[in-house]
Amino acid sequence: MIKLIEVPVENELDLTLAYRKSIKAGELTKISISMRTAFATAVSEVCREVIEKGLDGQLYVAVETDESIGYHIVANLRYKEVIPLNERSEGFIYAGKLLTYFDHQVQDGFGTVVLKLKIPQSAGISRSHVNRIKHYFQEIEPQTPYENLRKRNTELFKTNEQSAEALRTAEYIIEQKNEFLSVASHELKTPMTILRALTQLALKKNADADLSEQLLKIDMQARKMQDMISQLLDISKSEYDKMDYKFEEVELNSYLRSQHDLIKNLVPQHFIVFTDSPEPCAARIDKLRMEQVVNNLIGNAAKYSQNGSTINVSLSYEDETDCILLAVQDSGIGLAEDDLKKVFDKFYRVTNVSKKIAGLGVGLYISSKIVFDHAGEIWAESTLGKGSTFYVRIPTLSNRHDEAIAL
Repeated sequence: MIKLIEVPVENELDLTLAYRKSIKAGELTKISISMRTAFATAVSEVCREVIEKGLDGQLYVAVETDESIGYHIVANLRYKEVIPLNERSEGFIYAGKLLTYFDHQVQDGFGTVVLKLKIPQSAGISRSHVNRIKHYFQEIEPQTPYENLRKRNTELFKTNEQSAEALRTAEYIIEQKNEFLSVASHELKTPMTILRALTQLALKKNADADLSEQLLKIDMQARKMQDMISQLLDISKSEYDKMDYKFEEVELNSYLRSQHDLIKNLVPQHFIVFTDSPEPCAARIDKLRMEQVVNNLIGNAAKYSQNGSTINVSLSYEDETDCILLAVQDSGIGLAEDDLKKVFDKFYRVTNVSKKIAGLGVGLYISSKIVFDHAGEIWAESTLGKGSTFYVRIPTLSNRHDEAIAL
């Protein structure tokens, strides 16, 4: 067996990288477009199962060179079995349908998924040809900005342990990271928007129930990726204080009521209870940005609580501060005191949760920036094992001063 590539599997960006490299490996082994697409899709499906469970994995793609049985392109994904993966999960089932060989084994706390696809004899593959493919991936193929970022982060970690030079290196990496996030987000946004538009158009014109179900899944995954792209773009903007706002006078009771159906569709497995303020609540806000904050808080409440539980969303007027208070309360897993201090930090995730529930750790950071730019404040109160309440306080129209960013 000749190993061609290795890709760490930890987040959605690694998933994109694994798919792209698998496609390239299929192209260089001279298999057909349909075969390489099937292989790369199967690889991405099993990687997605690992990522969505918050498990760290390592993927390698190789060519099996046993001439007695023919040549095979092979994907091997190894991960630490913190949470058992269900072999009947959608991703595993779909991967098994795409390829003739699918194997999943767990031993000594580690899981291994092996995918194989036979390379037709007509491809004319030889051992020397496979070695040339290996050389291409190791020496010739240009690295993506994300691969460069990973490499720099690894170098930084090593340097950090050895000398104070790590600080200067970190500043450089942060600058490069922000540039990468900005460029990558803009480059990804247009094709993802087109993909969603075409999928929704196909849904309107298609009457086949099975196909509609698959199209809905495509649209759901595209929406997740679109949300992630928007978050990455917001991070890069916030680093340079370039968040865009369009402020207008809004009555928040009416505004929140207008969002009821959208919010309930956002977390259909939970019961959402809305409570209006008995007093009028007029404020000057950017409606789209404030919707982003509300959706993030409710989405987090749902993510970290049991399906079927209740999430309470309430508005109230505080006479003593002349401010409006939004509260989102859940009965989920809660937060420890140390985690409460860091929960709004960029990329921060609770250690024992990050391995179980997928996420980037940027939603609350972006929400805090938006609230701050509304001259407001955001904080959380929580009891471990009993749930959390996140609060957003913003000034009313009569209390609004120049603290909010200029229009």
